[in-house]
Amino acid sequence: MKAPIVTVYANDKSLWLLNGFQYLFRKYWSPEEPVRVVGYSPPRNGDLPSNFSFHSIAKRNYPATEWSSGVLQSLDKFIENGEEFFIMMLEDFWLNAPANIEIINKLVQYLNDQPRNILRMDLTADRCQHKRFIVGSEDLGNCTVIRTSADAPYQMSFQAAIWNISLLRAVLRPYEDPWTSEIQGTARLKTADEEYVVLGTINNPLKYQPVYRSKRVSLDISKLSEEDQQVIVRRGWV
Repeated sequence: MKAPIVTVYANDKSLWLLNGFQYLFRKYWSPEEPVRVVGYSPPRNGDLPSNFSFHSIAKRNYPATEWSSGVLQSLDKFIENGEEFFIMMLEDFWLNAPANIEIINKLVQYLNDQPRNILRMDLTADRCQHKRFIVGSEDLGNCTVIRTSADAPYQMSFQAAIWNISLLRAVLRPYEDPWTSEIQGTARLKTADEEYVVLGTINNPLKYQPVYRSKRVSLDISKLSEEDQQVIVRRGWV
């Protein structure tokens, strides 16, 4: 299995969020880990560090109501490239603590050893919030994997996770914004039951703050360290 590529979705209106994203990713994950930014118009020359690459979905910037359509187009390309898994993030997921690379690698290896009906492996504590829907767990030594039932809330969540690309391609529908995709996708997964398994871990290997929502006038960086906030403000990224 190819190592899953960290893949960050953005659009023309949100490219500026990549400033803080790349700074904190390189600080808390790695300055060498390859990151693939997927969007529409490329950032200006020099706006992305050397370990970041940019891949355009289309010349036209799709509106939020076509968010899933753009994702689907990108997934087709990844499948053509022979990719099986990827780590999906959004441009406003700004890391605020060191990523636990050892656990992330352990989870990647775990997925590679399992039957190919696992849709996603959550990299946050999202699945732990729905304790009454946890239907199983497995101790991997340095982390514990949990499984939530098909009727658990937000089975289709776009918090950071390792995704099976072909299965994500199968459950996504075009012409949905991210929030509709989560809600409607969760409903679709509920009826699919054993066809798509959703896993998480109690260890929360990737910690970040979603710093931007469209209804906000400015970023919320309150969960970043004082040092990181000062750097971000000083560099004009808010």
